[in-house]
This record gives sequence, C-alpha cells and structure tokens, in this order.
Amino acid sequence: MVANDLQLLSSNGSTSKVEDNHEESIPLIDMALLESGSIEDRQKVIKQIGDACEEWGFFQVLNHGMPLDLLNKGFANSHEFFNLPLEEKLKCKHPKGSLPIPAGFMNDMISKGVPDAKEMMFIYSETSFGARFNLWPEKPANFRL
Repeated sequence: MVANDLQLLSSNGSTSKVEDNHEESIPLIDMALLESGSIEDRQKVIKQIGDACEEWGFFQVLNHGMPLDLLNKGFANSHEFFNLPLEEKLKCKHPKGSLPIPAGFMNDMISKGVPDAKEMMFIYSETSFGARFNLWPEKPANFRL
C-alpha cells in the first residue's frame, strides 16, 4: 500500500497537499493487522516493514493506535525543543561513550567521515530497556507528555 495523497504539515499546524508525480510513493503500512490479524497477516505486515526499510529507509503508518491529539502535542513539543538555542539543547546531552545506547540530545554525528548537521533526540518508551537512560530537557516544560 502506498500513500498517494500526502499532506505537508507546516509549523503553524496547517496542512497542504503534496503533489506526487512519481510512480512510486512512500510506503504506507497498516499496523492494525499486527494486533487483530492472523499469523499470516502479521507476517505480511512485518515483511512490508522490512521491505520499506530496505528500499526506502522509512515508511508511513496507519492504524497505529496513537491519538491524533497526542501526536500533534508531540510534534509541537519537538518543534519547540529544536528551535531552542543550542546551549539549552545541550543541557540534555549525554557525554559520548557514557551509555551503552544512544540517549538524549545529539548533534555531533559523523557520516562517511563528514560531520552531519542534523540534530536528534533519543527518548525511549517508559516500558523499554532504554527508559532508564532517558534524559529529559528542561524546556519546553511540557516536553514529557
């Protein structure tokens, strides 16, 4: 399944249609079958995820069970966090090599020997192994939903 009617979410919350002039689009995977489908259905979804990761590097999901309000709050908080001054974001940066897994704010990645300009924030589910390594930013105050 592929998405043909993509929407671009702007920083003010409005959306606009993204024209798709390509024969292929970003894979769109229905997650509902992971919960309610047969073993064969679940295996099909798992294969779709694997194929999407190998061919595209990412995918979109439907029926993921996340309330739209919660997703919108998460996007708004992330937008606010990444627009803070660098000094503020660095307050939740773990020193390199201090943890067994990536956690907290990162902005010093190197790709193929070249510094990468992207910024990332690693946060793990409260029920996962990585949760004990989470380092929450002070701002925005409501970052932790």
